[in-house]
Amino acid sequence: MLTSVCFFLCESYFEVVAHGFNMVLDLTDIYGSSAEFSAADPTDPLIIIHLKDFQNSDNNGDITDGTGFDDVSTITSENINSKAAQSFAGQLKLIRQNQPSSNTDETNGIYITNDPNASKNFVLRNGVRQISYPFNVAVYAPDPTSFIDIDNVL
Repeated sequence: MLTSVCFFLCESYFEVVAHGFNMVLDLTDIYGSSAEFSAADPTDPLIIIHLKDFQNSDNNGDITDGTGFDDVSTITSENINSKAAQSFAGQLKLIRQNQPSSNTDETNGIYITNDPNASKNFVLRNGVRQISYPFNVAVYAPDPTSFIDIDNVL
C-alpha cells in the first residue's frame, strides 16, 4: 500500500523563493495536514505528503467538498501512476479550500479561481466520455522594478 509521496524541491522553486515569492498559505494548507518537510540531506530537501489528506473529510481526509479520494488504501505501487492526476487535483482543491476568500492579499503567492462546480463540462476524449473541472491558477512574485523576467515565475 502506497500512502505517502515525496516531492523533490526543484531548483526553479528556490529561484522563485530567492526572488521574493511569498505564500500566505503554509505547507499543510497546500499539501495536507500530514505534510512534512525533511532536510535530513540538506542538498536534497523533501516535502512528504500523505495521500490520505486528499481523501474527502467523510473518510478522515482534508477535502471538505466531498470530492477527494474515497479510500487511499486501494492505491498501490502498481496503480499510483493512474492516480497521480487525482493527487494533483486534490492539491489544487486544498489550495482553493484554504486560500483567502479574496485575491487582494499581496502576500498570497498563489490563487485559484473559477468554481469548478459552476464550470464543469462533459467532454469526449478519444471516444471516452469525461467531466472536465477547469481551474485557473495564478502564481505571483513581486515586481519591484516594474519589469518581470518571465523566467523567474513558475
